Amino acid sequence: RKSRLELADGEFYLVGVMHDVTEVTDANQQLQTYATQLAEQSEKLHRLANTDALTGLVNRRNLASKAAEAFSRYDGVGGIVAADLDAFKQLNDDFGHAAGDAALVHFADKVRAVVRETDLAARVGGEEFVVALPGLTRDETVAVAQRLCDAVRSEPVEHEGQTIPMTVSLGVVHKACGSTFDLDHWLGLADEQLYAAKKAGRDQYAVGS
Repeated sequence: RKSRLELADGEFYLVGVMHDVTEVTDANQQLQTYATQLAEQSEKLHRLANTDALTGLVNRRNLASKAAEAFSRYDGVGGIVAADLDAFKQLNDDFGHAAGDAALVHFADKVRAVVRETDLAARVGGEEFVVALPGLTRDETVAVAQRLCDAVRSEPVEHEGQTIPMTVSLGVVHKACGSTFDLDHWLGLADEQLYAAKKAGRDQYAVGS
């Protein structure tokens, strides 16, 4: 800041005041860095709380809240597909746990490839998955299960130079219009069909009436 000062003898002097804002600028930049780091950390924690770290699919807790909201938009209509990788323990024993993780990621990718963006895919256990298909008819739900079963069978896992065949068993149920949505109830029904598919020989799906 500068100002002009006139003395009695008519002479003029220029008076200036300088402020060093370097420290203020550095502090503001540091605060901005902290704010960015906090936002990134918050996003990471939210992601960890709501998704499966290995596959990137939603977890069981997140599925419960999202599925109820999604099905409500379609008057309760839609399908539920429970999936379980066949002989997964044997796969781990034969090829190692890293190969088992690769198989889980591989299956998650197959799920993403056959469902819509509005559908919900979740990993709910070790090798257990659930796909919620709001708004689909019974036939459309069955078609998704068929495509998923075919995709897993036809595209083996590639891991560290090894080709690992894999199959999946699926249990399918459909929700009719107006039925009350209860995730645990519908998952129980889907699990019953899943066990039926396992008992029938695996690598297939069973559909509830």
